[in-house]
Amino acid sequence: MEYSKPTDVMFDEIRIKQLKDISEKPVVVKDFFSQSEIDYIKSQKDNGVDVKKLGDVNNWKYDKNKEFLYWLEDKFKNNLKHDFVMHGGNYFQTNIPFFVHTDTGKEEVSNLLPYKNIVVPLTQSTKDHPCYTVIFKQRWYGQASMFWKGPMFKKAKTDYNHKIEDYSHLERYTGDNISINEYTRFLTHLPYNNLHGLSIESVHEWNVGDIIVFDCTQLHSSNDFTVSDNTTPKFALSYFCRLKDE
Repeated sequence: MEYSKPTDVMFDEIRIKQLKDISEKPVVVKDFFSQSEIDYIKSQKDNGVDVKKLGDVNNWKYDKNKEFLYWLEDKFKNNLKHDFVMHGGNYFQTNIPFFVHTDTGKEEVSNLLPYKNIVVPLTQSTKDHPCYTVIFKQRWYGQASMFWKGPMFKKAKTDYNHKIEDYSHLERYTGDNISINEYTRFLTHLPYNNLHGLSIESVHEWNVGDIIVFDCTQLHSSNDFTVSDNTTPKFALSYFCRLKDE
C-alpha cells in the first residue's frame, strides 16, 4: 500500500480553522456508566455486525442497532458542547496494541467536520494487564490516517485509513525524538523512529465505567499492553462523531 501525500488528504483551510476553533483538551469522565449500564453495553455486542479486520482484531459495528445507538447518544449529549451525529465507531477486541492514528473520517459527507472520539473501556486495566490510551499533542487536520514511518511499515496495509509517513504537516510537530522515558513506559510496540516529531499530551488508564473523550483530530494510540505477557485481549467500544449539519 502506497503512502498518501499529506496535502492530498488534508481538509481545506476553512474547515481547518473551524476545527481549531472547537478544539478542546482530552477529558476522562469518571464513573460515567453504572455497572448495570456496562452490562447492557456488553450485551449489545452480539447484536452488532461482525467486521473482519487486518491482523488479530475483531470489530462489531453497532450503528444499525438504533435503540442502543440512541440510548448511547442520549447519554453522551450532556457532556458535549456541540450538536453531533455519529460517523463511525465499533466494539473492538484485539490482542495487538493499536498504532498511532486519527479517526477523522474520509468525506462520508461533504465538508465533514470530525468532532469527538469517545472510548468506553470494557477491559479493566490492572498491574498485570495495563491498558491505556495514549494521546499526543499533535493534531491532524485531514482524513483518517495511520502515522507509519520506517521500514516496518513499508508494506503495511490499512483497511480504511490513509497511510502517512511525512509528519511535517502535523500541528505541533516537534522535529525531535520523543522522550525515551515515555517511549519505554508506554510505546514499545512501535519502532522508536516511528514516533519522531511526536510528544505525549496525556495518558489515560482504562477503568470500566469511565469514558475517555478527545477531539478526533488528535493523534492517539494504545499503550503496549503486551509487555506483561498477559494474553487477555483488550476490549472496548468506540464512538466517533462529526458536527451536525446546521
